[in-house]
Amino acid sequence: MSTEKPVISKSPQSRIEVLDALRGFAVMAILLVHSLEHFIYPVYPDPAGQPAWLNIADAGVFSVIFTLFAGKAYAIFALLFGTTFYIQYTNQQNKGKDFGGRFCWRLILLAGFATINAAFFPAGDVLLLFSITGLFLVMVRKLSDK
Repeated sequence: MSTEKPVISKSPQSRIEVLDALRGFAVMAILLVHSLEHFIYPVYPDPAGQPAWLNIADAGVFSVIFTLFAGKAYAIFALLFGTTFYIQYTNQQNKGKDFGGRFCWRLILLAGFATINAAFFPAGDVLLLFSITGLFLVMVRKLSDK
């Protein structure tokens, strides 16, 4: 077995562009889904007084957007959260540094942002779940991968 540490980035400025593109897609898709949820047609105006075709069109748009974007965007975002954790951990480990404190600080900021976000989007906030999961990752980061 090789004891060589994996190298994720060759310089501090290098980026993995595919991850940035996926993150951009996930954020835009989540924004689209949240916009649809926030400005949901059946609530404004009362659907009972609307033509049947408009209610059918609304249900169709809602179903298509959720089918194409919602589950995929959340899954990609969660995958990228774990990938980013691994990249940061590995890069700092290769430099001989421990990134636990800095990552915890970022998670605290994320939890603060999630709390503010939850005030405006009370249906649920995945960012708070990410911050809690991240704290768990920090605690188990040094365990063996076997």
